[in-house]
Amino acid sequence: MKKTVTILSVRQPWAYLIIAGLKPIENRTWRTSYRGELYIHAGKAPDWDSLLWMENRKEMQEPEKMIIRHFGLLLGVRPKKSIVTAHKEEFGAIIGHVNLTGTFNQKLPLPPDLQKWAEPDCWHWKVENPVSLAPIPMRGQLGLFKAEIEVPA
Repeated sequence: MKKTVTILSVRQPWAYLIIAGLKPIENRTWRTSYRGELYIHAGKAPDWDSLLWMENRKEMQEPEKMIIRHFGLLLGVRPKKSIVTAHKEEFGAIIGHVNLTGTFNQKLPLPPDLQKWAEPDCWHWKVENPVSLAPIPMRGQLGLFKAEIEVPA
């Protein structure tokens, strides 16, 4: 069934963590009045800085361990870059959807479960009810965008 949906591109591994239900906010420098079903597009290029940061942490938390297992990451095998060995199809594709329920900024206190994901000087988009989909390859775009895609019935 074809459907026109609203999409946000997010770099990996953050897109994976959102759809896995481990990252309940997405940080953006801009706010949106959009609320409702939001499809998550995983960008083609990973956030290498975050992967490098993970490699250099003394104690990895469960989300980092899940990222390493899910993507079969070989850490530190190239200067400043890990190698992705699994789920390569989850780059440059829609990987699921969430419900965007609100936005917060630094002036509003965030609930404790969201604080660890909040980046300074950003709007924090609250997302709930993640649903994973088989990857739907497509090009991403900046900002929120709409596209007609084939969705499972």
